[in-house]
Amino acid sequence: TVVMGVHPSTSVGVVSTAVHHVTNSGTGTIKDMTATIATAGSLFTVTANTCPAILAPLGECDVTTSITPVTAGVTYTDSLNLNYFGLVTQGALSLVPGSSPVKMLVQDQGQSYFYIGTDNVLYGTGANGQGQLGTGNSTSGTSFQPLLTNVAQASSGYQGTLALRTDGTVKGTGMAQLYGYGGVYLYTFRDPATPVTNLRKVVAGLNAGYYLKNDDTLWITGTNSTLGNAYALRQLATGVADVSVTSETILILKTDGTVWSAGSNNWGQLGIGTVLDRTSFTQVMTGGQSISAGQYITSVIKTDGTLWTSGYSGGGGPPYPYSSTFQQKLSGVSSVAAAGYRVLALKTDGTLWFSTTTGSFIQKETGVRQITSCLVLKFDNSIWNECLAPAVKVH
Repeated sequence: TVVMGVHPSTSVGVVSTAVHHVTNSGTGTIKDMTATIATAGSLFTVTANTCPAILAPLGECDVTTSITPVTAGVTYTDSLNLNYFGLVTQGALSLVPGSSPVKMLVQDQGQSYFYIGTDNVLYGTGANGQGQLGTGNSTSGTSFQPLLTNVAQASSGYQGTLALRTDGTVKGTGMAQLYGYGGVYLYTFRDPATPVTNLRKVVAGLNAGYYLKNDDTLWITGTNSTLGNAYALRQLATGVADVSVTSETILILKTDGTVWSAGSNNWGQLGIGTVLDRTSFTQVMTGGQSISAGQYITSVIKTDGTLWTSGYSGGGGPPYPYSSTFQQKLSGVSSVAAAGYRVLALKTDGTLWFSTTTGSFIQKETGVRQITSCLVLKFDNSIWNECLAPAVKVH
């Protein structure tokens, strides 16, 4: 028999399943698989994942087809005709949730990777030792899997993940300080210790979560060694248009276009002219449009499209080359993503530029739609990991 199974996911699923038979009359036909889909708009993949061992080396066990349900509660039928020349005597078919087209990548720190689909589902893969994926365990992912529904925006730090949902609520997983609990790791998405409302953005730091409200106030919960340690939610700044955090370095873009920095500054990444940490925000630039904080280097795009960086770009030493003030690097830049000592810059013509250890930039890709610190989303909806050499397609 061929059994229609359900993938163990709480995000998407199947209302009813059916059992069908394998016909082995010389062609080995598996067909007429029917299921009623619970979630509208989800993409599901039907996979033939069991066949004789003699065919496995030929890759013949990996035959797949996809169905895209449009309306919840409607029964969809799909047929597979797998020509195994009479060798198939039994098979197992499972209906598993696939991934919808990519709406946006999620900013990350280059260890765990996420995107939000057009179905508003958060998909993730990669490092999960501290529960960053929220799967209920610490097993790392090898391919993108659905993690949480109804997600509008999300952020992944080194140890945990925050997700802002379409109803305005927040979920967190991994390092619990990011959402108001003690310094422990939790492995499923859960509500913050203190409800946070009226939000437009959440950002995951190392041991703290940052919450930007619609009234332009910025709030923090958790531990930042330079800004103070407290699990209680507390206000950091007002008049904030955007915020970017990595580890314990923070950049904010204010509504008047000024850029301010605070926190860790061991490589001059705050752009204040020294390598001393700052316990309060210092203005470092005017005319800002977009910001991105890396652990060793930070980046600002000005309203004229020029890209400026401050900090360490990874060159050898000693002495190690770094700049403690912002220096212009590129022009015609539309977005930027920094993590560690890497900076990825996307120009308005869709070309991707990558920082080198000398602080200069080289072009790497074309046809790019969106970037994070490692991931690149192309206009063909493919995702590439640019932190690997050569770059690897991961979706």
